[in-house]
Amino acid sequence: QNFLEAYKRNQLNDLIARKLLKREAEREEIELTKKDKENYFKDQLEMIKQQQNMSEEELLNALQKQGIKSLEKFKEIFIKQQKDNLIVQKLIEDIVLEKIKVTDKEVKELYEQREYQMKFKEVKDQIKRQLAQNKYIDQLREEADIKIYLEK
Repeated sequence: QNFLEAYKRNQLNDLIARKLLKREAEREEIELTKKDKENYFKDQLEMIKQQQNMSEEELLNALQKQGIKSLEKFKEIFIKQQKDNLIVQKLIEDIVLEKIKVTDKEVKELYEQREYQMKFKEVKDQIKRQLAQNKYIDQLREEADIKIYLEK
């Protein structure tokens, strides 16, 4: 029962955070440029190839088996499906990382708490970004004065 309660609360908190970030991106009038879309897609493509240990040709063959005829079509589908996430990512890069200060000490503490498998310098920027995003979400939640009522 407690596991289910915690799961529900985590899911709800994630949903609230996504909605708050999306609303803030709209308020800040964050727009994706063609270059943003290209860069995001290129990064995603490289990550997929690396994770799946595939060449570009092997990836294209796998996509074609799923009915996606070209990388250009895959990019179109990816951008359409990920648009909100990409806009939020841009909000974080362009605004949050400037507004929210995260100290090296905070980054190091989280690194040590989580026992990452990678070396500190490899994940430092990622941890800093996550901490800044979490602090920003906390600020947005306070401003929004959100109350959560879960049925027992």
